[in-house]
This record gives sequence, structure tokens and C-alpha cells, in this order.
Amino acid sequence: MECKWSTGFAAFLVLWLVHNASSSAIDRLLTHSRIRAIKEGPNMCAVQQIENGKKYFSSCQLWYRKKICNRPATVSYECCPGYVSLSGQTGCPAIVPLNSIYKTVDGLGIKVTKARVDKADLGSDLDGPGAYTFFMPTNEAWERIPAVQAAELEDPAVLKSLLLSHAVNKRLLSRHLKSGSALASMQSGRSIYVQQSPNGILTVNCVRVIKPNILATNGVLHMVDGIIPRVSNNIRKILEEDSELSTLKLAIQKAGLMDMVTKEGPITLLAPTNAAFEKVPVDVMERILKDPTSLKALVTHHIIRTVHCSEAILSGSSVDTVEGSSLVIGCDGDRLTINAEAVIEQRDIVATNGVVHKVSEVFIPDLAKTAIELTQTEDLSKFSNMFSEEGLQASLRPNVAYTLLAPNNEAFTDNTMQEMSTNTRDILLNHVIKNQHSLYQLYGGQTLDTLGGRKLRVFVYPTAICIENACLESQERTGRRGAVLVIRNVLRTPSKSIMDSLESSQHFSILVELIKAAGLKQQLSRSGTFTIFAPTNEAFASMTELEINALKADPDLLENILKFHMLNEVVVSGGIANRVTNFLTTRLGGSLEATTKNGHCMINGKELDETDQMATNGVIHSINTFFRPKEVSGVSFNYVHGMVKVTKITRTFQSYTVTTSKSKSNSKRSALRPAKAPKKKPAEKSSRAKSNSKQ
Repeated sequence: MECKWSTGFAAFLVLWLVHNASSSAIDRLLTHSRIRAIKEGPNMCAVQQIENGKKYFSSCQLWYRKKICNRPATVSYECCPGYVSLSGQTGCPAIVPLNSIYKTVDGLGIKVTKARVDKADLGSDLDGPGAYTFFMPTNEAWERIPAVQAAELEDPAVLKSLLLSHAVNKRLLSRHLKSGSALASMQSGRSIYVQQSPNGILTVNCVRVIKPNILATNGVLHMVDGIIPRVSNNIRKILEEDSELSTLKLAIQKAGLMDMVTKEGPITLLAPTNAAFEKVPVDVMERILKDPTSLKALVTHHIIRTVHCSEAILSGSSVDTVEGSSLVIGCDGDRLTINAEAVIEQRDIVATNGVVHKVSEVFIPDLAKTAIELTQTEDLSKFSNMFSEEGLQASLRPNVAYTLLAPNNEAFTDNTMQEMSTNTRDILLNHVIKNQHSLYQLYGGQTLDTLGGRKLRVFVYPTAICIENACLESQERTGRRGAVLVIRNVLRTPSKSIMDSLESSQHFSILVELIKAAGLKQQLSRSGTFTIFAPTNEAFASMTELEINALKADPDLLENILKFHMLNEVVVSGGIANRVTNFLTTRLGGSLEATTKNGHCMINGKELDETDQMATNGVIHSINTFFRPKEVSGVSFNYVHGMVKVTKITRTFQSYTVTTSKSKSNSKRSALRPAKAPKKKPAEKSSRAKSNSKQ
């Protein structure tokens, strides 16, 4: 999200830019919080609070989103760490006088922590000489301790050990707390694992630091929102000791990835429980377990190479897994979510090499799926269900690669469903291409063999790649053996030529007569790549029979007129770029201007009646008008000195008129007479048009 600043922030922005170069994420967050509170007086910080009482220093995203974990966040202002207010003055103009760590704890009103320090007989240590860092729990943190642990802490020795595990024998400000580092605490054998998230949240053993850099004469305090847990096991040990994760442990072992959860880190493991694995269909799980490549993809899809503690998650963000694809980790109120689903059962099991979150679902990546499994998503549910209902999974042999052309749900209109009803199986089989194909390897003129025995043609346009009448969405889904290309229409596989298609339709009977009269039948019957904007019978409604016969009487003129309705290439409706002018060169030599807006295709300002009637040698678009040009204009594009030169070319050919004469029966007759050819017009050249893109 883009931050917007008022002019009053200028001075602070300069400081922020200088400070930003070497500061940590939490320091940058504090700087932003100060900038947001500049109008409230010196050394004020903006904080945002949600209904459960948690407060967060205001970041750019939080400020504009006004929500934390989908909960409304209210803005308030308080003194930044290390400053205090003075009566009668705005802001926080005074620095807190330095004192020892022990006396600073007392001065901050953290009475429970002070009492625990006294009980553990650590007061003299924290009040004496030295340089320490103390992660100081709030009063509320002690109240959240489970009863069993609270009882154990009644023993002063146990309590002392716990408090020493919150302290480091050196002064460490927030900028010294490097993400991924492990600090040796003052309790032997216990480490403090630091993480700084890009959003400015600082955690130690996944406990959030809510107020950093409270200075003291003998060190520094960082106030934390919990008791720092003891960490002694790596992730492998956690898996071995948790009976609910035994299936995951076996999967990791079989995939040969036990070293990753033992030696590598810091990482985050999203650990499906045994119950989660039981939800996966037995045949799917057996197939994955038998295939080392699929199994490795499955396991590594649950591993992230950075640590994501729950306290650092304030909104949804996409994270890359070791497998290569991404997951969206987020939150909704108090619940953590993955891909917007609340599936995290137990969070923040901290390990020496990362963190484990136990989850109630297994996330199967595309690389571990078959082609048909790739279609089992909400947006492709109609295609997937129809494929299953027709029993076509049996047509896909195991360990053989296929590419499915899967229409999205919007493609299955009522008309389409009716057209498919009599031949559903064959139509679906022609959506299965032999072998695996990538969207990025398709090219114009390519043909693809289907499982239904047809050959599909690939057409490439400036803004689309289409297979027959169906244009592809911009992304592909690649599986273990196979891929899915999402298309916007159900495929129409042709079986007739353009001429045969026109002859078999009652809507084009007049056009068919004219094509035959012009001697174009053979051309439209042979193989080739043609597009015809075919006038329906309705297009000739304004012409009398005599006028139509007059057209037939001049084959040369009629041929030119009909060629003005034809292209020497296949242009389907999806290949016409949206909301711009597309120049289509006709077989006569001039250009038609094609546009599309809100799904409606227009040719020279006339809307097409029906589009994409596929033929073996091209495509038919029906139109309820008949173009009768007197001159034909076209454009040519040339590159001159890195710029596009657009030239308009006008070709005048013999137009026609219809005259009538009275017969003895006083009826009218028509005869086609060539009009006097007008003088040739010189070619008009437009000024050089600047290209909108770099050439």
C-alpha cells in the first residue's frame, strides 16, 4: 500500500530517510509512528488498538487499512519509549531520567515482575553495575501462565532460572537484535531466538516486544507481552515427541528430508496432524507416497524458509514455500489462517531451528497433483464435475502426461449446456490434449492432438492466445504429469469447411447464392485459414430480388464485394483486443475496423450477430448487414527511426448503381451498370504516430 504524507512531515521525512539506511524494522516502525503523531507534539507515537486490548505502533499499512486481523483499530497517541509528558506542555518534551534496570522496572509500574525479581533474589544484580538486556514481561503476561507452571514458579530457584532466561549479559538495543539470531541468555543452556518481521514486529521465541529500548544505567529493557518459553528441541525432535505428527514424520523420512528439519533453519513448518492426513482421499495419498517427486513436493510445500510467529501476523500475506509455490498466511480476529481458512490448531511451537504450527489440513501443491486433480477448484467445478459424471477419469492412463483445456464456470451458459447435452462425452474428450503443453510454448499455426481424435489449432493475437474459439486465461496450472490451461469458452471443434457450414444453414441461403455466382465456392471449400463476416439473409432484406440478381450478373464486382467480407487469416472474437481499434486486412486489400467492448464485437460499427462458428478452414462470424464499399481504405505500419509511421491507403474501385426501366407490363427491372470510375485519389499519409511502447 502506498503511503501518503502531508507537507508537515517534511522535516521528519529527511530524518527518516537518513535513519532508514541502517535501522532495523522495528526502528523504522517507531519512526513512522512518530511521524504520524507529529501534530500531537514532540516525541509522541501513534498507536492502534483493537478490541482485545492489544496495541501496535502504527505502520503505513495499518494506518490506511485501519484494521488489524480484520478487526477495527482505533488510533491513540502516547509518549514514545524513553520520553514523558510535562504538565501544561504538549507532547512528551522530557526524557525519562536513567536509573538501574531494577529501579526502572519499579518506575514503570510493572509490579508483578518486580515482585518476582525480588522473590528470585535478583534485585541486587539488576540494580548493580554491569551491562544487561532484560526482556521484561508485563503484569498481564504473568497472569496468563498455566496453573501448573505457576505452581512450579513458587520455587525461588525455578523462578530465578526463568528470569535469567529473559536476560542477556550485554546491552542490546533493538537495532542490534538481528532477525534469525540466537542470543545466549544468562541461564545456561537457554537461548533467545530473535525475529524481526518486515512489518516491524519484533519477537523473541515468538513473544512480541511491545515496547523496546527502555534505557537504564546498567543496560536496556524491552517490554514483552508474554513469558519467553524455554526452547531446547529442534523441529525433528518435536516431530518425534508429538504422537499427533507421526504421519508427517514418516512422510518427511520417506521423502529424504529429515536433515532439512534437523540442521537447516530458521524455518517455519506447517505441520498437518494425523487427522489432517486422514482427510486426504486414500487413492490420492497412496499415489503421492509411491511417487518420490510428488512426495517431496508435498512435504516442502509445508516448509517456509523464514520464521512466521503468530504475533507478527497482522494481515494476509503471500509467502513462498520451499516447494516453489506460495501460501497466504493471515489472521481473522484471534484465529490464524492459511489461504483464508482457519486451520491452525496449535501455534508457535518454537524450536532451535524455527517454529512449528500444527494444522488441520494437508495442502497439496499443484506439482503433486494429476491433471484432473488440478481442475478440482471452485472456478473449474462445472468442468470437473461433468468430467467425473461422464466417467472420463478412466480415459486418462496413469503415468501419462495430458493437458486439460478447462473452461471456467462462466463458460457453461444455458445455451452451451443445451448444445453439449447430446454429445457431452465426445466434447469433453476434445478438451484433453495428448502430452503436457505449457502456455509459454504455444505458437501460431501449431496443432494439438486431442483424446477425442481431433486436431486443435492455436492462434496468437496481440492480446490473446486462443485454441479454436476459446482464448486462454493468463495463468497455467502445472501438475506432476500434466497441466491445465483455463479457457473462457467451451471448445467448438469443426468438422465442416466454411462453404459446407454456410450451405447447411438456412440463415445464409442468399449469401451462398452470391458466393457461387462470384466463383468463390471452391476457395471457401478448400483447406486454408479464412475469416468471413457472413451477412445473414436478414442483411439483404432491404434489397429486392432484382437487385440481388443484378449483383449476380457482375461476378467480378460481386467477388470484390464479398472479398471485402473476408480475411486471409483466422480471427476469433477473443483475439480482438478490447476497447481499441483493430485493423483487419480484407482479401480485397482494404481494412475493416474491429472493436470489442463489454463482450460485444463490432465491425465497422456494426455488431456481430453470432461469433466463432468454427470451420476446418477458418471461422464464420454472422452479421446482419452487407458492406457495399465505394472505396476501400487500409493502413500500413512501418518503423522509421524507432517510431511507427502510419500510412493510410485508399483504393477506389468501380462502384455500382441500379437503374430501372418500365416493361410492357409496367413492371420494374433492374440492371447493374458500371459507374464512371472516379479519378484516382493520391494516397493520404498521416503524420508519424508516436509509439506508446518502447520499440
